[in-house]
Amino acid sequence: MARRARARVPPEIEFEEKWRIGLALIDRVRRLRVPHRAVLADADYGRCLEFRQALRERGGPYALGIHLRSILLRPLTSTGGPDRARPQNGQQLLAELPPTAYRTVTWGRGTKGPLRMEMARVRVQVYAGHRYRGQPRGPTGEAGWLLLERRANETKAYLLWGLDSLSLRQQSQLMRARWPIEQGYQQMKEELGLDHFEGRTWTGWHHHVTMVALAHAFLMSVRAERPARRP
Repeated sequence: MARRARARVPPEIEFEEKWRIGLALIDRVRRLRVPHRAVLADADYGRCLEFRQALRERGGPYALGIHLRSILLRPLTSTGGPDRARPQNGQQLLAELPPTAYRTVTWGRGTKGPLRMEMARVRVQVYAGHRYRGQPRGPTGEAGWLLLERRANETKAYLLWGLDSLSLRQQSQLMRARWPIEQGYQQMKEELGLDHFEGRTWTGWHHHVTMVALAHAFLMSVRAERPARRP
């Protein structure tokens, strides 16, 4: 308590898991009726059963990164029913996927031309490997698309729910919509000193983050208003 007092942390602030903080922000967005297509997040959120369950309870579609080694999946047939395969670790499912399952998808256009990636998807149902919220082990109500992005040295995996009507290309484009946000954080760190804060107070940290965010917003608005210079 003494350290909290020295840092001037408000007394009503208590520890919360990362996924609960994220869910609170999502609820705020929903209350403000901010239009959005889906919730996008990395595997730190996607691996959390509670977070995914909370999103489904709210009826919100999502495209979340996942760790294949830590999730049990059973492939589904084209009609939505389970195929003959048994539930298996996501990494095992990946290993059994034939090379022909991947397609080259053009998801956007950059300064050097079309942006492409090797993608595959499998309709899956998530299985609980242990008791969860009093429910026994076995199939959960989470059925969606496992989206796989094959890179030179790794394969990235994403779990999509509530986005069944989208094509593989549309799903890939949606998943890539996280990129501008990640790029923004990188720019704020490298160019504006977001990670250079050396203070010791709650208020000081929030002042620092707010000023960096405002500076970044100003620079992006100026950049958007000025036409790009051709080399």
